[in-house]
Amino acid sequence: MIQRFQWIVLASFVISVLIAPEDSFAVQQERVVVLDRHTRSLGATVSLPETDFRVAVSPDALKKESRLILNIKSDEDKERYSKGAPQYHTIASPIYQFDLPDVTPSDLRRAILLSIRSDAEEGSIAFYDRTREEWRLLPTRRYKNGNFVAETRLTYSQVALIKQADWNIESRIIPSLIPARSVLLIDSADHVYAKKAMRARVPIASITKLMTALVFLDHNPGWDTAITISAADDAPPSKIIFRKGEQPRVRDLFKSMIIGSKNNAAKALARSTGIRMDLYVELMNKKASVLGMNSTRFTDVTGLSSENVSTASDIVKLLAEAFQDPAIRAAASAQRHSFRTEGPAGQWHTVWTTNELFADLDGIRAAKTGYISESGYNFVLETSLDGERLYALVFGAVDDAARFTIAKKLVEHARALHTRVSL
Repeated sequence: MIQRFQWIVLASFVISVLIAPEDSFAVQQERVVVLDRHTRSLGATVSLPETDFRVAVSPDALKKESRLILNIKSDEDKERYSKGAPQYHTIASPIYQFDLPDVTPSDLRRAILLSIRSDAEEGSIAFYDRTREEWRLLPTRRYKNGNFVAETRLTYSQVALIKQADWNIESRIIPSLIPARSVLLIDSADHVYAKKAMRARVPIASITKLMTALVFLDHNPGWDTAITISAADDAPPSKIIFRKGEQPRVRDLFKSMIIGSKNNAAKALARSTGIRMDLYVELMNKKASVLGMNSTRFTDVTGLSSENVSTASDIVKLLAEAFQDPAIRAAASAQRHSFRTEGPAGQWHTVWTTNELFADLDGIRAAKTGYISESGYNFVLETSLDGERLYALVFGAVDDAARFTIAKKLVEHARALHTRVSL
């Protein structure tokens, strides 16, 4: 519904083309607009003068004639209402009020749209529930131009933009606010700096490929071995486009699997060992058991299966093993790899890292990403802190950028905390 009426909210908000000037006026930060039959048939987007607040009524959404009254609450009201904000949230805009007098929700054919423009990177429009004396968040979409937009069928309420507090406040982390399902920040001495649902079993997606790599290294047919790509290796969406008859070498498949997280490279690499695929997966599970990863289960070599599940507390054991191997570490710290395949159809290929944090965080020694729709956005990395290996693990981040932002903040938190302790 928000997308359907996006043109209303993101337009120039010039009311004069919809409403006659004599039908509206502003008095002490208040605006009153008459929604007569003609106006209701056209629809109206009404803004409160010198504010970032707008209300949009779509064409024929209102069954009866009414007025739309907009105003802004005083600073004293904001102080009073702020007590009802959700925990760890703050009111990030003035408090606005809209009113459709003598109109009930049953008089609305469609929801009305509320828009608050803000420079905030995140937030939600909320309405004040007077019976509970608390703010209740509305599903909100943020557009690139800074407009936060939400739907409501309320015909009277106070509304404001509510912003979540930063989950990393000075030397303290508030795990419940981290926009991910599970996180862990831990060093090789088992000092936990931050954690959230570290023992929750979650789909790990392409983090799987680190175990695929470990099992492969136990059965490597030779780095220079050329492998003919077959139809059985096809595994979208992340894959290298090979021509029929191309023969990549094992070392190039290995690097492509780790650096670019290429699924067909993972399948071809596992096949190159001569081990049947179901037995290969069984070896992955056996190695997980040896490493003490008791809450981990693998069902395929790519991570495309949502049944590949583990916990952050298990995966850190995998990282400690995998990232110490020179071949895995070299690939997991590279930003790209170019290679030419063998055979009559041979050609050049380049794979690029899926890790966007290399350029934004110093000291990354190895890293791996993972994503499927069931898992959300996953990311793991190793860096160092005062001689210890430091691991940051993020599972189920809300979007691609969030997983890198979270990991960076976690590492910076540990470094800052360590600096303060040293001083």
